[in-house]
Amino acid sequence: MPEPASLLAVMLLAALAAQDTTAGPQIMLSEPLVAGTLTGLLMGDPQAGVLIGIAIELVWCRAVPAGTALFLDVSVASVVSVVLGVGLGSSLGLALAVFWVIPVGLLGCGFTMLERRLNGTLVALVKPESASTKRIYAIQASGWLLSGVRGVVVFGIGLVAGTVVLPPVAQALSGLVDPSVAWAAIFGTGGGIAVVSTWKLNRGSAALAGLLIAAGMWVAGLLPGMPGVP
Repeated sequence: MPEPASLLAVMLLAALAAQDTTAGPQIMLSEPLVAGTLTGLLMGDPQAGVLIGIAIELVWCRAVPAGTALFLDVSVASVVSVVLGVGLGSSLGLALAVFWVIPVGLLGCGFTMLERRLNGTLVALVKPESASTKRIYAIQASGWLLSGVRGVVVFGIGLVAGTVVLPPVAQALSGLVDPSVAWAAIFGTGGGIAVVSTWKLNRGSAALAGLLIAAGMWVAGLLPGMPGVP
């Protein structure tokens, strides 16, 4: 677990990332690359933050939390993943931390549904014939604070669960899985999705593009976990 000061800082960042996703201020703080990089800085390992942030950004670059659409909560999950990855302290640990985004993101999705129901209840309390500006602003502020609470709760559950689950998994896989293979899968998948998002190619072309990206990084020796690469 991180030091208390660092833990408090990244917890506040998780709250702001959750608020930035929908409620505001919407300054791109919820983007995995931004949230991951800032978390890495707060944890004293900006390289890990950028690496995990890029990997998650590539995979989920098409996800847009528009309107009432449900989405995988990768903003808070990115913060959790970086904290766990830095704590594991290895290339394989960082890769496992990227995969941990999925369960934490699904957890965040569930809490987002709960938050929307609570917000709907608050809005229903407003009677048009007697609503005042102050009351409307108060309900709007309550919704914004609820988003922050959601971020803190998801962060806390994801961090505690990850602290229990990931270390033994990393230890069990350390002699079985080449970290560069794990990162090839991550960047290959992310690269393929990014290609689809940019050029609107079909899935087959995207898969081929992803394989070519991963193979190119492999040949160039750029993947984490390869000799000479942190």
